[in-house]
Amino acid sequence: MRRLLRALGSIQVKMALALLLLALVAMQFISAFLLRSLEDYYLQRAREDLEASAAMAASIVLHSLAADPPDLAAVRDFVQSYGGLPGEAPRTDSQMVVVDGNGIVLGASSADVVVGNAFPAPEVKAYALQGVERTGSYEAKGVRHFTVAVPVSERGQIYGAVYLDRSLADVYQTLDDVRRTLFTATLLAAFVLVGLGVLVARAVTGPIHELTLRAGELAAGNFERRIQVRSDDEVGRLAGMFNHLSARLKETLDEISSEKQRVEAILTYLADGILALDREGRVTLINPAAARMLRLRAGEALGQRLRDLWPDEELGEALAESLAGAVVRVQARRGEPPRTLAGHLAPLGGEPGDVTGVVIVVRDVTEEEQVESLRREFVANVSHELKTPITAIKSYVETLLDGALADRETATGFLSVVASEVDRMTRMIDDLLQLSRMEHERRFWDRRPLQVGPLADEVCRKLERRTKKKGLTVACRAEPGLPPALADRDRVEQLLTNLVTNAIDFTPEGGRVEVVVGRKGGDIEVLVRDTGIGIPDEDLPRVFERFYRVDKARSREFGGTGLGLSIAKEIVEGHGGAIEIRSRLGEGTEVRFTLPIVGEGYGRLGGGHSEAEAEPAEGSRRP
Repeated sequence: MRRLLRALGSIQVKMALALLLLALVAMQFISAFLLRSLEDYYLQRAREDLEASAAMAASIVLHSLAADPPDLAAVRDFVQSYGGLPGEAPRTDSQMVVVDGNGIVLGASSADVVVGNAFPAPEVKAYALQGVERTGSYEAKGVRHFTVAVPVSERGQIYGAVYLDRSLADVYQTLDDVRRTLFTATLLAAFVLVGLGVLVARAVTGPIHELTLRAGELAAGNFERRIQVRSDDEVGRLAGMFNHLSARLKETLDEISSEKQRVEAILTYLADGILALDREGRVTLINPAAARMLRLRAGEALGQRLRDLWPDEELGEALAESLAGAVVRVQARRGEPPRTLAGHLAPLGGEPGDVTGVVIVVRDVTEEEQVESLRREFVANVSHELKTPITAIKSYVETLLDGALADRETATGFLSVVASEVDRMTRMIDDLLQLSRMEHERRFWDRRPLQVGPLADEVCRKLERRTKKKGLTVACRAEPGLPPALADRDRVEQLLTNLVTNAIDFTPEGGRVEVVVGRKGGDIEVLVRDTGIGIPDEDLPRVFERFYRVDKARSREFGGTGLGLSIAKEIVEGHGGAIEIRSRLGEGTEVRFTLPIVGEGYGRLGGGHSEAEAEPAEGSRRP
């Protein structure tokens, strides 16, 4: 059985089969075309003969029917001796029927038609007796027939009609004979081409067999053996290229070996740690830096699961995402005293479904984290120090405005501007402090089950006076039956107030602000939409940057600090959600953000007291 399968898979058999299939396809096309042409030709001839016979018969019986009185005996004699044309023997494949002007049969060549009865053929009554010649066809007992009905008339006077019916069995019998002849010719051609295909295939596969043997030696590591080139045709050139390939392959393997040594040296002395894992999470490669950071021995780590060497829940989730095809960043603490390690996980392989492993680049970012913490603390301290003098300046300015400089209009105007700027700087410092607190205190947020719909409605009601003053229409609605989100109520209220206030401030009089609360997958989604002035496309990517303003003059007019959307983004991301903004200049803006829905295990974890477990550490991987 194996020999048979091997023989069927050889090039000789394939070439022979290819020639055979080519011949069969060609003959089938030729046969189909020839049979179609012959069928059209024979059917056309049969139709033309039948129409000519009907016309001649009509002219013959015209004299008998036009006589006074009509010679009906002559008509019956003519019909009984019908042979298609004068002088021919009576035909067995056709029948003739002659009727008078009322459709009554005067003569019929078939015993199935009774003389004196009305003839039922529609071609006669509907066409021939109305002066119209009609040709048709039908099929009876598997045999196709042609029919023709012509009027017997002279000078517009219709005396009757002639009806001819002819069987096409002889035509299709001829076509069957032609079909059998073509089938026989196809078989003979197939046998001849199979023999020719085998001879041609042997001439080609001989050198290929030699190439196969040499390829096996090449796979075994013998790069010195060369193939003898015996011809200058395609097979000879293939043999020459094979010899060249053997030489190049030897050179390439030498280069790969040298490159491997260089890579091993680089990995050995690289400051960053490198780990390679297979799909099961087992370590297949670890350099000394990674072993040092993880406080392991490189030889002991090989073959071990990463979760056993570095037991960290965040790292385990990141590894699962990377095995699914994602590039993930993660931070975790390791050792005692704890060090902060940043890991960059990337899948090895092609498409997500073809991932064969994961490579992890590990860096010790403990010092960087400390520097960043000091920087943030410095910003917070400076902000606190600045707020005191600014508050004092504001109190002095208010005292002057209360009456000390009542008669000095110009000075009063300046002082009003100073007071306004002091207010703006105070708000800016408050926002900076708030951002700093958010970055440091996320894990201490009081996240509990929260119905976002009623909260959004409450925020809209609080701002109702402001919207009526501008003549705006505000609509707030929520989908029925929404589950609660796991969120800090004060933070979400601040977020909604910030976004709705922005929408009110940047929407002209008579516009509309809409707040919609719904569900998107496993999250609560909130949409804040307005018909305001919009944001240019070039500014959209930067609107969440701190202190970035699209229209600086208009932002100052409303007291904006450029930190509102930054605070909104920090609040949303602090809850594990996402925020995005879409806008068209002059048409309005819509902001969408999501908050996670309360999970099934919330009650088992102890409600809102599980925030330390729910929120990742500072600088760690975010959802």
